[in-house]
Amino acid sequence: TIRVIHNRDKQEYQQWLTYYLLIYLLNPLLFDLLRIHPIFRLITVIYLSLPKFQGARFVYNEIFDVIMTKYAVEDRIQNKIEDVKKSARNAALRIAADIGWSALYQIGDMVSFVQ
Repeated sequence: TIRVIHNRDKQEYQQWLTYYLLIYLLNPLLFDLLRIHPIFRLITVIYLSLPKFQGARFVYNEIFDVIMTKYAVEDRIQNKIEDVKKSARNAALRIAADIGWSALYQIGDMVSFVQ
């Protein structure tokens, strides 16, 4: 993976990125829920990681990409991101408004105290 980062080879970069994504997604399923034999775990990791087999790319393109396209996962994720951005912006504006009103009240109290 270090070689890929330094060489910036797009195909190798894509292979390793896909590999890490699949290991992250499949790890709970294959290694925790199914309690598969350690040899099968090793074979799975080798198949997904070795560039000779292009296993990560195959599994991603034939399974995950199909599911993501079918259920419009990317659009749903983007919509959720936009919703969170709007909520965060609105919350920040409410907090800023509350702070502003609080500051005005404090200034008013100071002015009335001075008089």
